[in-house]
Amino acid sequence: MSRLMRFGLIEVRIAPEPALAMTEAARAHLLAGRSLPERAQRREMTVSLVFDKLGGSVFRGRNVAHKPLKQTPKGATIVDFPDSDEAETDSSMEERVRHLLSSSLRPGELFAIVRANLSSIEKRYIHLDLDRARDGALPEGASSALRAAVREHLASGRLPAARPSQPVRPACLDTPIKTTLVPDQILFGGGDHLARLEEVVDVARSDVFVLSTFVAAQDDEKARLGQDRVWAALERAVRRGVRVHLFFGSSLNGEGKHTRAMAELQHRLRAAGAGVATHLEPVHSHAKIVIADDGVDGARALLGSCNWLQSPFRAHELSIELRDGAVAHCLDLFGAITAAVPTARDSRDAMQAMRTALRLKPGQLLESAPTEDTIPVSLRILAASDHLPLLRRAAHDADERLVVMTHRMGSPMIQNVFDPAQLASERIATVQALYSLPSPARMSASAFQRVSSKLIRLMGSSASRR
Repeated sequence: MSRLMRFGLIEVRIAPEPALAMTEAARAHLLAGRSLPERAQRREMTVSLVFDKLGGSVFRGRNVAHKPLKQTPKGATIVDFPDSDEAETDSSMEERVRHLLSSSLRPGELFAIVRANLSSIEKRYIHLDLDRARDGALPEGASSALRAAVREHLASGRLPAARPSQPVRPACLDTPIKTTLVPDQILFGGGDHLARLEEVVDVARSDVFVLSTFVAAQDDEKARLGQDRVWAALERAVRRGVRVHLFFGSSLNGEGKHTRAMAELQHRLRAAGAGVATHLEPVHSHAKIVIADDGVDGARALLGSCNWLQSPFRAHELSIELRDGAVAHCLDLFGAITAAVPTARDSRDAMQAMRTALRLKPGQLLESAPTEDTIPVSLRILAASDHLPLLRRAAHDADERLVVMTHRMGSPMIQNVFDPAQLASERIATVQALYSLPSPARMSASAFQRVSSKLIRLMGSSASRR
């Protein structure tokens, strides 16, 4: 009975008489001759993974011979580990496991979670038989870079060098988010952001995650009015037993200003309850994210321009709210951003638990008809290095309209925004550059004059262009 109700086949009706009744979705499902849905099952697997530092290959442990450092065979040619290398993190290892297992998933299977607290990392040497390698026999999963290095060594006799491995690119950056939006999910202006933050935090029952680039001090008068309401909402959540996880991103932490502000907030919240994890090390990201469960079996995420733990909520902020399945992508992003923070393991475990629950959540067999204002969308999360190429491509590919919106109008806007926009204005009808305020204090007078003149030329190119 529970299974049928979870899939929306049976519902409880209170009126006119209390009863269990078949839903319209169930009637349509059964009339179509389809079988009843099965329960979702979770299986735990032990995975032995070998990551090759020379060619970046990812092997299953059983497919490659590997030796402890002290047991290398006599006469073996050894390629040593790189001198300066990126430290592996829970997140980077999870991405490697995901890569390894992705090709072996069966239809309907879903990679859920890596239990990082049960994993261990050990340096070993991979043992390759060069006689067999001459004939192209390398372990299954060998990368093209490893094959090329072996061929070069066999041809020249020179020993290849292992290069520092590149950070693993989070899969969420290359996976489109397919979802729908209604106007209520677009937040504009400080008042909208503050009200939605309070709403999201007040319905949470398990976890609230916040990443804000900056953190306001308790005595910061500029932010005090709005932040009093933020702090009060977080205090209410802690008193209900909700776990609150707070991060900040800025590396511009002169004299530890934001670290001290976070410590002050931690002291204030812990007076309300024990479920507080405030992380005092910056994550070096300008992402602004709030994620929380929705009090039932879903979740909500807020992504955009608002510095949640510092804003006075008076600026022209713009954010988007995502719900349920789309939030899993945001949790992937949050986990990747915070992976290198040594204190964040418990918080990341909570993120993974929420993400897994969202991905395994049974959906309705028949989706309800979309409302008139529902818009299907495909969204992408951008890394910092992806922004400028995308902006220039947008200026090149736009057919009718190009709109660029920024908070501060500074000198980098000339080549990064206005030059592409001016080229676009020569062939399309509408080019708009919207901003909150100029920042002459951050640039020379001549640079500010160039920004102003470039903007005036854009505005004057046509009556419909601003």
